[in-house]
Amino acid sequence: MRLRPFVARAFIAALLALAAPGSARAETIVAEHLGRNDPTTEGWTFTNGGAIVTGLTNPGGFGLDAWEVSKQNPATQSNTTYRLELTPAQVADASLFGWTLRTRLRLPAATAPDPIDPNVTVILQGFGGRSYNMDFGSSGISADSQNVRLNDGFGGGFQALTPGNGFHLYELVFDPSAGSTDLFIDGVLRTSGYTGFAHAPPVFVIWGAGASGGQGTGQYNLVQVAIHDAPVPEPATTALLGLGALAAAVAARRRSRSA
Repeated sequence: MRLRPFVARAFIAALLALAAPGSARAETIVAEHLGRNDPTTEGWTFTNGGAIVTGLTNPGGFGLDAWEVSKQNPATQSNTTYRLELTPAQVADASLFGWTLRTRLRLPAATAPDPIDPNVTVILQGFGGRSYNMDFGSSGISADSQNVRLNDGFGGGFQALTPGNGFHLYELVFDPSAGSTDLFIDGVLRTSGYTGFAHAPPVFVIWGAGASGGQGTGQYNLVQVAIHDAPVPEPATTALLGLGALAAAVAARRRSRSA
């Protein structure tokens, strides 16, 4: 039995919907540092507190380039950071759909463990009246391990150890429905429910040596903020809608023939 033309067209549309790919991009990058590039050439504003900054080719032999911020003499060196302000439109989209703050970095082996403090830090500051801080160090472990702390604003917060002094990927993912973030390290969920601490807008991405005292050296291969895209229907959902349209067309045709 041949399908009527209008039924055939609806059926083909449903099949195409089944084969349609999902969204090609789930997020939009709004701030980014890559490799050994000078961050000031990428749009970052530099605050020069005297720490040593330099581009490095393959530090440690891990196959990745990086930009190093090294603050080892707090008597003569202070806050040395890079920052970029998000626009109101970007903040509005991030509030609706969520965001990811990510960094891939390493702490080079030191003669003594560096404290876990904002001397190696990556921050999204002022979002929703909160500041979300990932601080790094090796204090209390060894010079060949690195630790991340989700700063609670009182000198504490959740800590997670990453053995070795290679590069690791750290991601804070904000869920607007929960109003909090999840921490992933090298793609593995380590904790949920981090809400940062109070800090007024505007909204800045900040990284580098962000403390006035202490010491720390970070080698940053990647610093990135991405805003999640608006949800789109999955292919299966679109296909179901197409099949529903087909069923409705068949039912309408049958009613018209029986009238």
